[in-house]
Amino acid sequence: MTTSRNQMQRISLVGRQRGVALFVGLIMLLILTLLGLSSSNVSIMQERMAGNVAQYNQSFQIAETVLREVETRIYNGICLGGGSGGFGVLPNMDSLGVDPNDCTLSGLASPAWQDAPGMSQPPGSGWARYFAVELPPNRCREIASSREGNLLTGKSYIVLASGQAPAGQSEVIVQSIVSCVQG
Repeated sequence: MTTSRNQMQRISLVGRQRGVALFVGLIMLLILTLLGLSSSNVSIMQERMAGNVAQYNQSFQIAETVLREVETRIYNGICLGGGSGGFGVLPNMDSLGVDPNDCTLSGLASPAWQDAPGMSQPPGSGWARYFAVELPPNRCREIASSREGNLLTGKSYIVLASGQAPAGQSEVIVQSIVSCVQG
């Protein structure tokens, strides 16, 4: 009699289960799926951000290379050599119609960019360009005089350089002032 009672209790317990374990299992699977999808989205976003930083750094390096090349050509060709440095005639800042106290050329709507010297620029491979302008005498001297030394000529130049990486997602513009001092 006891065996039949135990069997009856087991049968009644099985009959009373209404799929709660299945429901809990499905909820856990749903939660794990959502966690997997969100971590996948985070990984994709981090990959894109890393790619953007790499593009920016490459654009910056291109612009910085052009800036240093143009500075060197101005200093060696114009300041030391007395010639044009291969630039022809550089425009004077007064001829640009910008604020005479603006030593950054930020008020210049669109500079007359020139292709970077000595850098080939086939389509789709990014580009490098520069813009150089001669400063009028005694203009931006507080910035230009940060290099101590003997004045070779009274000339100073603002140089802008721009670079864009091959993917074309970012452009970087850098600037410097070159003074004809020997120090």
